[in-house]
Amino acid sequence: MKLNKRKIAKEWLVLIGMIIVAFLLPLLVVIIKKLLGYHSSVGNRYYYLTEQLLNGNIISYIYILLPYILVQFVRSIAWSIKKLKTKNN
Repeated sequence: MKLNKRKIAKEWLVLIGMIIVAFLLPLLVVIIKKLLGYHSSVGNRYYYLTEQLLNGNIISYIYILLPYILVQFVRSIAWSIKKLKTKNN
């Protein structure tokens, strides 16, 4: 596989986009909880996440990278299926 600047830029944008999604997940959880009648604070969730990141908690880093890992997993499955369907491997 030949790497070029376009592919690297595309992967960089996917990574940045998924990190943004990961930071928006606590907000989504709070909105869903409010819709269901539970009371929760967005600030507390972000404070806890930031505190864990700064303390070097590996689980918090996995939490931030999880959307990216899942997107890459789905992309690799789609790529594998596409390669299996083509005659010229």
